[in-house]
Amino acid sequence: MAIKTIKIHPAIGIARLGNSPEFFIGPEKPGDHSPPAGGYKDAACNLKKQAARFRLFGYDQNGVLVQEISAADATIQWTAHLANTKGASDLFVGAFDANQNPGQRNASVADRSKVTIDPGLRTISGPGASASFDTGHFMGVQVPLGEMRTDTLGSCSASSADLT
Repeated sequence: MAIKTIKIHPAIGIARLGNSPEFFIGPEKPGDHSPPAGGYKDAACNLKKQAARFRLFGYDQNGVLVQEISAADATIQWTAHLANTKGASDLFVGAFDANQNPGQRNASVADRSKVTIDPGLRTISGPGASASFDTGHFMGVQVPLGEMRTDTLGSCSASSADLT
């Protein structure tokens, strides 16, 4: 069957912080709540980062899955833009309380870009590629947000920043 459409799965990925240099790939199947192989902590009891793996799948004209697409099938280029805008957002007052606006976080900072960590776009291609989101700043202090890398099949994983 001919491939008509290629989709990225999962459509949304979740990455979590950790202070270990190690990471694990988060659940890839709906309802999978099993712990990762080796657990959530490394040998020094530091919390491993959780990465999300993004994969490509080809579908025919009827929306039927044909195959997973890997680097053996095509040249795959991944582009991601990771930013932390929490410092420039509104204060949180709780769920279902949309009528209250207690103001902005860091309201004394007029230049909102100073409280937004935005290292910009990163693009990688091919198996074994990587890029770091390590050029963003918060109030002039460099803050690394994480990295993305490809595996041997060209699938992309993104992990969150180190807490250290």
